[in-house]
Amino acid sequence: MPVKIFCVEGNELIGGLESEINKWQKSLGSKASVTHTSTAMTEHNDEAKGWQTRLAVTIWYEL
Repeated sequence: MPVKIFCVEGNELIGGLESEINKWQKSLGSKASVTHTSTAMTEHNDEAKGWQTRLAVTIWYEL
């Protein structure tokens, strides 16, 4: 079963993640189906940028 992982860091990029995932799903075609999703989020203090959020979304799918 194929897996797609999306990883982003920073609030601006996280805001665009849903759009990126939707574009990817559309590119799979109408016969593809998502079977499972998992989301993980962490925060860390970057010396140059301050507090940053990292988000990873894992999607299992069938073609």
